[in-house]
Amino acid sequence: MAHRNGKHKPDQAARQQEAIIESLHSGTSRMAACEAASLPRRTFYNWLDGDDAFAARVTAAESRAVETMESVVYAAGLKAEDDPRYLRAAIRWLEHRGGWQRPSLYSELDLTLFTDEELQRIADGEDLACVLLSGRAEAAVRPGG
Repeated sequence: MAHRNGKHKPDQAARQQEAIIESLHSGTSRMAACEAASLPRRTFYNWLDGDDAFAARVTAAESRAVETMESVVYAAGLKAEDDPRYLRAAIRWLEHRGGWQRPSLYSELDLTLFTDEELQRIADGEDLACVLLSGRAEAAVRPGG
């Protein structure tokens, strides 16, 4: 609970900070980490702005989660030759949570080399990388592109 001056007790704050770091390290969002630690987001951001050591730990935890996910994506990519669905969730996580950006593949494609089924999958919102990794569509990438 809070002291009369509105500040958290030091031991409670330390426990909450540890819970947040552990949660972020596992790949959760900041909002989910705050919920797991029973901490208002405003307090989290106050700590982030006012405590350089805590901010560094948050950054490190988030970076470790991204590194872990990159390894998972690599492993999924190896399996994607047989089943491209392995990549879809991992790629989206890296893009949205990890700040990961891929170069646009659309500028390097010859759409005439895609089958109607592959074009439909892209139109239905399937990730382009998944379609490209699914087999024959790899030939649609122009050499040297």
